[in-house]
Amino acid sequence: MPGHPTPDLPGKQRPGSDLLRGVRSFLGETGNIVRLTLFSPRCKLCQQELVYRSEVVVCNVCRTKINFCELTRCRICGKFIEDSNSLCGSCSVRPPPFIRHASYAPYEDALKELIILYKFGEIVPLKNLLADCYLDLFGRLYPGRFDFIVPVPSNRNRGREFAPVREIARILSRRLGISMLGDMLIKVRDTPPQVGLTLPQRVRNLNGVFRLKGGERGRGKNILLIDDVYTTGTTIRKCSETLKKGKAIVQAITLAQSLRS
Repeated sequence: MPGHPTPDLPGKQRPGSDLLRGVRSFLGETGNIVRLTLFSPRCKLCQQELVYRSEVVVCNVCRTKINFCELTRCRICGKFIEDSNSLCGSCSVRPPPFIRHASYAPYEDALKELIILYKFGEIVPLKNLLADCYLDLFGRLYPGRFDFIVPVPSNRNRGREFAPVREIARILSRRLGISMLGDMLIKVRDTPPQVGLTLPQRVRNLNGVFRLKGGERGRGKNILLIDDVYTTGTTIRKCSETLKKGKAIVQAITLAQSLRS
């Protein structure tokens, strides 16, 4: 009858249905592209999309740029040196309070960017990648047995729960089967960052800062002291001096070493 809609018949499409489906399909595909572009994870170093399950925060290509440094290093303080006798002038004159220290690689390029992202950007998943670097270094240069892992303490009033070095120390403790004493060293006052300070200023900045808590636990024990970046070695030295007051035997390990002291 005039004025009544035409009923849909089996097998017969309503006018414009193909166009409507086409528009919906186009909008759906466009939406997927937009979502992938805006929300797909990207490498924090090169910004390429992360497409493999093994890629967490950083792509596999950028991970290949982070490698153990094969440069000659002082056999005590770990400073990268060119002299083949592997003992730097400083350690020849005045040996440090630790038996040895070594860093995985120089504090530059991709490794430097990752440390900054982890430490200051608080990108927590990076701790596993960085822990792998420590473990590689440990396997290469640290034979023998350790009784405890001790992380260098952070400022007490950071205003946040995240403690970068302690987090990695926990992973190393678990994977190496070495107990962690997270409270053996304490920091009695907060200090300004060491970045940009001269060596004398660094020393003054850390004078009297570290204290031993329950020092008897370290008597005669082999301690692996953990920190992230080694610049002048002031922090490692001060912590080692404090641990030695408790009669501990200290070796230290860091992730990266600044080539500019």
